[in-house]
Amino acid sequence: MEFTANPMCGGATYVYADKGKIIPITRFVDVEGFMELVDKMSKKSGKFKKLKMASTFLTKIGKYVDKKKAPEGLNMTKLLVNALVRGDYESLKDFHYKSLYIGSMWFQDAWNLNISRLKRCVIHYSTLEGVVPFCAYNGLGIGEKIREKYSIPIKDWEEKTGKKMKDDLWHGMFRD
Repeated sequence: MEFTANPMCGGATYVYADKGKIIPITRFVDVEGFMELVDKMSKKSGKFKKLKMASTFLTKIGKYVDKKKAPEGLNMTKLLVNALVRGDYESLKDFHYKSLYIGSMWFQDAWNLNISRLKRCVIHYSTLEGVVPFCAYNGLGIGEKIREKYSIPIKDWEEKTGKKMKDDLWHGMFRD
């Protein structure tokens, strides 16, 4: 799968574990064909859009899934229909429970900066200085400069807020 911003930004896929082996999703799902269907369906409009989408997925999804090559016990058709039609976290949980997401990103820095790609970035940091593209924030040192400008020592923060840092953090961290 390609990221929509620029195909050079990275890639992602899913794999499944079956009988001690890792099986790429592309072995049993026509991902490209399926994504074309999703793209086509996303352009639908009107009152009954969700119903039309559900109907199309139910009738066409089997065309993209090779059940003979799928891991044993995996009903990919049902998982995809639930994830796409219901679109809630519960159905996505079922999908992710049976899979492992593998993603990669090509980070830009001062030595491989591509301005065209940076302009099309879809991952941003919202800062007090404005919105900053991901690679500029992390790879070009902009984030470090912003953090230095707006950060204060823990002791100063505790005096300013009247709280102890360890008491204000997420409960799973730094507890006695």
